[in-house]
Amino acid sequence: MKNKGFTLIELLASIVILGILMTVALPNVFRIMTDSRADTYIDNAKKLISNAEYKMRVNSDYIKRPTDGKCVIMTMSYLDGPEFDAAPEGGQYNRELSYVVIKANGNKGNYTYYVNLLEDLNLAKRNKAQAKEEADAKKAGRAVDESKYTRFKASFKGISLTEEKNLKAKNARGLITGIAKDKVIKVKNVSSVAGCSYDNTRLYSLDKVEAEDPSSLK
Repeated sequence: MKNKGFTLIELLASIVILGILMTVALPNVFRIMTDSRADTYIDNAKKLISNAEYKMRVNSDYIKRPTDGKCVIMTMSYLDGPEFDAAPEGGQYNRELSYVVIKANGNKGNYTYYVNLLEDLNLAKRNKAQAKEEADAKKAGRAVDESKYTRFKASFKGISLTEEKNLKAKNARGLITGIAKDKVIKVKNVSSVAGCSYDNTRLYSLDKVEAEDPSSLK
């Protein structure tokens, strides 16, 4: 008996069925990928807080613990670890705009932790383009054309300054959002969110105490 191939109708029916399956499956795949990236942001925010907590505990001779109503701020550049090298959306974490705020509640070692975690979606592209332009300019003996890399504007996504307990809530994925550059909460503005005393806030950045007064906070 001769083997028969598929008829045109059978092929069309198969294509239609596959199309229906893809229509149903693709939204679920995208949702799973989106949820996975959101979970990575949340996990990294928790790790950043854990690193800050550990730093303050083991470096008590170096890090002056805050007193009631005051804060210690540690940037990602100070808390850096390999777990923060890869950001969920393929960009890079901004290591000065990502930080942990430790606020003292009373003087008995009771602290509240806040975290700001920002991925610059275009930072990797900008750095790569800048390195290429600088190399090309040097080779050609001309001035660097900044427009070749400054066109990759900062574009942020992540967690805007929030309390640690919110990371453990069922709706924690809702914390992940795009953040306009003018809406980024810099360390000098944490008092408006975390309720810290602005005087004598201590900032730990780049492995040194960078500021003990608000006038020099970035």
